[in-house]
This record gives sequence, C-alpha cells and structure tokens, in this order.
Amino acid sequence: KQKTAYELAQRLVGSEMCIRDRSWTALGAGLNGGSPITRYSLKWDAGASTTPSVEIYSGLATTTTITVGITAGVTYNFIYAGENKYGLGGYSAIVSLRVPATNPSAPAAPTTAISGNSVQICWTAPASTGGSNIINYNVFVKDKADATYKQNPTQCVNPDINSRCCSIDTLIVMSYYHLVTGDEVKAKVSAINNDNLESAQS
Repeated sequence: KQKTAYELAQRLVGSEMCIRDRSWTALGAGLNGGSPITRYSLKWDAGASTTPSVEIYSGLATTTTITVGITAGVTYNFIYAGENKYGLGGYSAIVSLRVPATNPSAPAAPTTAISGNSVQICWTAPASTGGSNIINYNVFVKDKADATYKQNPTQCVNPDINSRCCSIDTLIVMSYYHLVTGDEVKAKVSAINNDNLESAQS
C-alpha cells in the first residue's frame, strides 16, 4: 500500500477557505506500492469534528486549490491518500485547521433602572459571537461632565455573563459620572469573546 506525506495551508477569503498544498509529495518509487499513482484523494469533515469522510478533491495534481465554505471559530479536519491500479492506499494522519474567530457583534443598547441604592444595567447577548464563546462584557456609563462613556474601575467589572446585568451604587453614579437626582443614566456595553476580540459598543 502507498504511504503519503502532505501539509495543508489555509487562506481566508470572506466566508471561504482555499485549501492549498505546500508539500504535496508525488508518490514515486518506494511510496507508490510499486505502481504509478492514478489519483489523489483529499477528504474533510466539513467542521463536524469527526473523521473526515467527504471527498473534496480527486485527481492527479500535486499542487491544487480547493475552495470550500467555512465558519469562523470552527476547526476542520483533513486526510489525504494516493491510489494506484491496486486500489486506494491508507489515508494520512488528520491535519486540523481552525478558522480564526472574528469580533462579536455589538449587544443591543442596554436598559438602566433604579434598584434600591443602585442603578441596574442590563443588556442582551450579541447576535453573533464571532465564532467564539462570549467570556466577558465591558460596561460604560456616560459622564455628564464631558459627555464621554467611561468604565468604573470597581463597579460593573466582569459582570455575570449569564444574567447580563450589573449594578452601580448611586453614590458612584453621582461622584464618578457627575450625575444628579433626576438625570438619565445612559450606558453602553461591548462583548468580548474567547479569542479576546471585542465588539463595538452598543
């Protein structure tokens, strides 16, 4: 049976991936089972995290490009084998390629409400995580003094990612953000995924 050796590289183009051979070795004497190779077979798992079973290339080229649809943050597995007149040789070990994640989309604009001696800020999860789990949110409140949105160093830091709510003491709201009784509390939120990519502010 033939033995195979190969290496795959990836190039991202929008939502597609070009699978490019960089060392697709033609299987000559000693590797071709004593008979010329008649075709090569490349399979992938289409991102299913299983043994590759879907053939995406069949031919004699030793340098080729295959364009397939991909999803950010997903890992794709590939295997490769050569075939001669005696049949298909054993497939190679799996080669895995992870498509880089992208920035999450911005969460919807948060709501603010007085709750006891605190201002509670709540928001919804972003529509897109960028292909990587959301692990944190940054919360910004508008400072009346200069009209900029700022994070407080002690309040609403590392908020609960499941409830997506946090509270800021009203004394902090007044002293740090220069708001007074009757002022509207305006907030923005950004999401951070597991690849440490941050969304725009809501």
